[in-house]
Amino acid sequence: MPPNEFDIDDTSALEKAVEQTVREALDEVGIEQRLMPQATEQSFRRRLI
Repeated sequence: MPPNEFDIDDTSALEKAVEQTVREALDEVGIEQRLMPQATEQSFRRRLI
């Protein structure tokens, strides 16, 4: 079953929240954020399940 518009929005919001949390954690421990790759806007095409 292909993802619907709501699934894509939810996944995108979750990915952005996780990325922000990781970036804040990197800043807290003193690791340069540039070492973390940028998230892609088309990331909803990657499916784990």
